Amino acid sequence: KNFNGKKLQGRERAKVLADKYADEVTKTLEQSDGTYISEVRTFVDIDSIMWWAYMSISLLLGLRNGEICALQFADFDETSKEVTINKQLAQRTAGVVEITRPKKDSYRTIPYGESIQAVLDSLRLYYAQNENNKDDYLLQYCAGGFVRPDYWGRQYRKAQSKAGIPKDKQLLSTHKGRHTNLTNLSQYLSVSELMQVAGHSRYDTTHTFY
Repeated sequence: KNFNGKKLQGRERAKVLADKYADEVTKTLEQSDGTYISEVRTFVDIDSIMWWAYMSISLLLGLRNGEICALQFADFDETSKEVTINKQLAQRTAGVVEITRPKKDSYRTIPYGESIQAVLDSLRLYYAQNENNKDDYLLQYCAGGFVRPDYWGRQYRKAQSKAGIPKDKQLLSTHKGRHTNLTNLSQYLSVSELMQVAGHSRYDTTHTFY
């Protein structure tokens, strides 16, 4: 749109100017580590196993979006079947993603079952076959590197539609997966036990919502 062939006296000239402009934009956005301040990712950039893993972790462990994105294989003790939540990927100004402490310092260790172990085993096999694991993260793009938290939010409803889930049955946001898990657990756990699993710093928060 910005480089119209008629206005710029020829299609080839317009293409040369557009490419030059794109290169300058890339130089502006590119950071020292080779990532970009703002990324538009689609389903082409991620394998479907990552969606299966994300939804499984969300619905079975009840973690926050940023906590899921920051998970690494080393966080899982596969002997005791426990996962330690000690970090999150947080979205900052200008779209920059940083590794930070969990929300309100909600460090915790929670148990997991065979369904999550199946996720770990499948992802480990996936990375062994594709040789694209970078920095041990569970969830990564096809080209390697952790999946940004905003990706899941943008594609969440679309992924459910692709899976054939009617719109009136879909979870509205990534946080609803966490709510679903904690709501189910509230039938079996005391408020104080649920508070520990959820990583809430206040008793009132757990009691009010669940």
